[in-house]
Amino acid sequence: MKNLLPWKTGRMSWVVNENSMFAIDSHIQNKDIISGPSGYTHALLSFMKLMIHFDLKKWILICIVWLVGCEHHSVHEVVIVAQKHHGLNYETEDDTNEFVDILLNEI
Repeated sequence: MKNLLPWKTGRMSWVVNENSMFAIDSHIQNKDIISGPSGYTHALLSFMKLMIHFDLKKWILICIVWLVGCEHHSVHEVVIVAQKHHGLNYETEDDTNEFVDILLNEI
């Protein structure tokens, strides 16, 4: 076991500043937060937009499976970045899990 790299999730690595506007807004909206808005989501979506057949909804779902499944981010932390920077039609008042169900049904 000596040769294994230690695994740290976003939840294990970061502490959200509870006084930040992101945390305050998320708590008001009853949204789960783990480590803050997802920089990985922003970077991946920015890069993938260069591809001819880019599909925002599919790539958001990919980000959710990757980042939420490993506890790096909450679903809200992924979709809020896609909404603010990539044009996703997501309202913070929406139920996050229902929103993801809608995305799945649309593809």
